[in-house]
This record gives sequence, C-alpha cells and structure tokens, in this order.
Amino acid sequence: MTYDCQPGSQPRPRSARDGLGRVRAMSADYARSRRTLAQVNAMVAERSGEAPAHLLRARDAMTARLAACEEAWDALWPALARVASSCGPAAAEVVRLRCCEALAWGEVARGVSYSVRQAQNLLARACRDLDAWDGPAPWRDSGAAPGPIASRRAGA
Repeated sequence: MTYDCQPGSQPRPRSARDGLGRVRAMSADYARSRRTLAQVNAMVAERSGEAPAHLLRARDAMTARLAACEEAWDALWPALARVASSCGPAAAEVVRLRCCEALAWGEVARGVSYSVRQAQNLLARACRDLDAWDGPAPWRDSGAAPGPIASRRAGA
C-alpha cells in the first residue's frame, strides 16, 4: 500500500489500481490539451496574425504550461532510466507512475513550474514511496542522456 501525500492534505491510502487510473485520466487530459493547442494554433494561422488578443493570450498560456510540463519531465527522464537500470523495471514503473501523477499531469499542468532540483526532489520522494526501497540513489547521479522530448526537439 502506498500513500498519496499532497501538500496541504491528509495522507490517504492509495492502491496501485487507483493510482494507475488517475495517471491514465491525467495523461488523457494532457493529450486533450495538446490537441486543443493545435486547434488554437490553426485558428491563429487562419487569421494571419489578426487573431483576437484573448485567443493569443490563451495560446501563449497553454504553450507555456505544456512547455514547463515537458521540461520538468525531461529533467526526470535520465533519473528514471537510472532507476530502471539499478533497481529493475518494476521499481522504475512505480516511480514513473508517481512522478507522472504528481508532476507531469498534475501540478505543472496547472501552471506550477518546477526547477530541475525540485523535480529531482519529487523523484526522490517517489522512490521513498517504494515499499522496500534499499537500492542506490540514482536520482543523484549526473551526466545522463536527455529525455525523450528534448531528443525529439533536437531532431534525434
């Protein structure tokens, strides 16, 4: 059993099934946000720069939110890869789901920006949530490859 501890709330028991359902729902919400942004960009392009100010502000805000989400996720990606290599794929999957839930589709999507250090701290907390965590601390290592979003942006 793991516990879901959000800032300002009481810890509550959380089953793996409940957590996975929440991650899937938030992941779908993120995908909808990406599609909505694409539609807004298409509307702005149709108007050849004559789009209303509120549409441009909405586009800019959504772009910034999604970029912050992707940047924070990229900061975690190398550490997740190290968790998988040192602790096994099952441990990495638990950590990935916890980070997905708390970071990528949760607080960052609501506009809270995380620094790389805060993202690493979140990963450390997620690792501590593992029932029998006794492995190394791979999130403290450095020099890993970039995450999937940064690689895609670089054309890799």
